[in-house]
Amino acid sequence: MEGLTKRKFWLINVYFDKPYSFKKSHYISTIALDMLKLHCSDAKQMVSSLISKNILSQSPDGNKVKFTEYGVESYLSMKNAQKEWENQPIIRTATIDQKQIIINADEKYKADRILRDIVQEARTELCIIDAYLGCNIFDLIVDLTPCIKARLISSNKTSKTVFTTYKAIREKNPGIELRITDEGKIHDRYILLDGNKAYHFGHSFKDLGSKDTQINSVNDIILQYDNFEKRWAKSTKVE
Repeated sequence: MEGLTKRKFWLINVYFDKPYSFKKSHYISTIALDMLKLHCSDAKQMVSSLISKNILSQSPDGNKVKFTEYGVESYLSMKNAQKEWENQPIIRTATIDQKQIIINADEKYKADRILRDIVQEARTELCIIDAYLGCNIFDLIVDLTPCIKARLISSNKTSKTVFTTYKAIREKNPGIELRITDEGKIHDRYILLDGNKAYHFGHSFKDLGSKDTQINSVNDIILQYDNFEKRWAKSTKVE
């Protein structure tokens, strides 16, 4: 979770995670004093860092802090992820660590799981290109932390339902942007993550798992990112 390290998560968990605590203000000096009793001498520095990351909001006089909406969402997201991990009897190894993943026809569940795993790898930015996007991609994106930027390119052959869904979701998720290009300009499907990873898909995301196909990890990510940026600049923003 960007901005929320293990130690900062611990601070929030120990000091703030109490009934109504997220909704009220807290004196920074009191936080530092109480945490010192737990042998935590750097609470003030952690609070300052949480302010700079927009997890906490500082009062005009500089003495108090309150949680931001983003801060609460970030903390609860990490807390729920920890809870899910604790509840898993067996930890599944990540299929996405493979260079090549084969998905056979009628393996819809496997396809959806892998697609979700790949999308959830994003920490700062998610870039997607698919000439025939389906609404299912938005179900995956809205589960991400609000700070993650999502840029999608599709074609003028995309279903009108996708545009309707996008407009509804964008009202609550302004970090998502969809642009349209001519169908003849794009063919292959890609997911690009955080400027340092990319996946190539042999089938459109909305139908992944309906036919035999494969997912490959891209070696030359710079070339693929350059291509995405060029296509993005020439595509039309969906309003």
